Amino acid sequence: MALTHFAKDCLKRGVANNQAGANLATVIDAGTGTITQPSKEALCVAVGNHAIGYGLATKFAADTELAHSETWRLAQMLGSYTAALAIKAEQED
Repeated sequence: MALTHFAKDCLKRGVANNQAGANLATVIDAGTGTITQPSKEALCVAVGNHAIGYGLATKFAADTELAHSETWRLAQMLGSYTAALAIKAEQED
């Protein structure tokens, strides 16, 4: 299952960087890969906390299931709980 176009767009807007959002979406879709340092930093800023941002990046790269609290944090960043659920579902596959 691949991320929806909507979820990818929300990622790009959520991290306020098209390249970082595309990198994150690619890694989430593939279930593995390298998240670039600028993408990690954009994610950290977007979620408002370095530890949580790096934790999410690690989970995305390792295709690890997201905790409920991480899904809510992602929903706030994305501006959409629907997009966060799509990412959570992708992580569970």
